[in-house]
Amino acid sequence: MMNETFRAILVLFLLVILVIIPNIKFVKDKQAKVVERFGKFHRIIDQRGIYILIPLYERVVESVPLEPIKKHFKLDDEISIEYTYEVFNVEKFVYESIDSIHAFHEELINHEIHEDGIDMLENMNEISNHYGFKVIECKINNK
Repeated sequence: MMNETFRAILVLFLLVILVIIPNIKFVKDKQAKVVERFGKFHRIIDQRGIYILIPLYERVVESVPLEPIKKHFKLDDEISIEYTYEVFNVEKFVYESIDSIHAFHEELINHEIHEDGIDMLENMNEISNHYGFKVIECKINNK
């Protein structure tokens, strides 16, 4: 009788552990995690620490780096753009498009932005603001 009770408690304990462990989330410095409840936006966790989400109720949709990120993008066969961006609106960055950076690149192609300097940066920021990030610096490379 005691063995069966011990086994039942052990199995129950292991099941609880299996449900809890995947819901423990670690947030690092300069990182944000977007949490949904039942598939709808609930909150953004952007403070460093360990968080436990409610199993089957909450989930992390995406982790977003908050530090500046360098990207390289080919505008066409002869022109490529190197730029550095920083996310300022995490919710917009995640939900405005399935892939905000790809959508930004598509808009750059459609706008046919080829000038260099401050005008280029302003034009890129006009587009990127829609997706929740800001271009800090950019450089055009011609072949």
